[in-house]
Amino acid sequence: MKYNVTNTKLNLVQEVKLNYKNIIYSCTNHVAEIQLNRPDALNAFNMDLITEIESALNTVKESPKTKILVFSANGRAFSAGADLIYFKSVLSNPKDLQKYIRKLNQVFFMIEQLPIPTLCVVQGFALAGGLELMLCCDVIIASRSAQFGDQHINFGLIPGGGSSRRLTERIGKQQAFELMISGRWMNSEEALKIQLIYKVVDDEELKDTVTEFTSNISSKSRASLSNIKTLINHSNYASRYDAISFENEMFIKYVSSHEDPSEGLNAFSEKRKPNFD
Repeated sequence: MKYNVTNTKLNLVQEVKLNYKNIIYSCTNHVAEIQLNRPDALNAFNMDLITEIESALNTVKESPKTKILVFSANGRAFSAGADLIYFKSVLSNPKDLQKYIRKLNQVFFMIEQLPIPTLCVVQGFALAGGLELMLCCDVIIASRSAQFGDQHINFGLIPGGGSSRRLTERIGKQQAFELMISGRWMNSEEALKIQLIYKVVDDEELKDTVTEFTSNISSKSRASLSNIKTLINHSNYASRYDAISFENEMFIKYVSSHEDPSEGLNAFSEKRKPNFD
C-alpha cells in the first residue's frame, strides 16, 4: 500500500490518498471518501474488499481533521451485495462463512460508530449487502436512476448484514417486511417517499449536489458534528426522558470544555464566519 500526503500551503488543504485494489480512498478539505472499485463485479463484496474498507475506516478514525465520510462507487452500480461466486466458495466451510459474516458486520458497525457524519451516494442499484452498507450511513443521496432492493430471498437466503433491524428502523416494520419477502426492487422516487433515502437528484446533478452538501458540512465544527451524531444515535435506543437528560449533560460538558462554542459566538459578535479548522 502506498501512502501519499500533499500539503497545499495557500489554503492549508491536506490531501491524503491511500492506494488499494478494491476501493479508492482519499481525503481532501476535511472530506474523506471511500469509493467501491470493483465495477466489473458490480462492486460486490468479497473478503478483500471488506478488509480494505476496514483499513480505510481506521484511517478515518485516526484523523482528527476529517469531518465527513462519503461512500460512493465506481461503475453502473453502488453494490450488488455479496460476491455470490465468493459466497458460494465459503458456503460449504462453516469457519470461512462465519469469518466472512463477522468481518462484514464488524465493518458495518464501524461505519455506524464513526465519530463523524457519513454520506452514502447511490448511483445505479444498491441491492442486498449493498443496501445493508447504505443503511449504515447517516444520510443517503441517490441519483434518479438508482434502484434499491433486499434481494436475499431471491437466492433462498436471509439477511446477514443487519438489514432486518436497520431497514425496519429506517422505514418501519411493514414496509421492510414487504421489501424483504417480495425480493422486488424499488426506484428512487419510492425510496424517497418511504424515507429510505434523504434526497433524489437528476443523474447529471449528483456530483455537484454531493460537493455542495459536503462543503457545507466541512465548514462546521468537528466537535459539534461528533456530539450531534452521538446524541442522535443515543436517542434511537434510550427512552424519551433519558435521551433528553443525556442531551442536557452533553450540552453542559461540551459548551464548558470546548473552544468551538466560543469561536462560534465570537464570530457572530464580530460579524465574520467562524473558523473551525
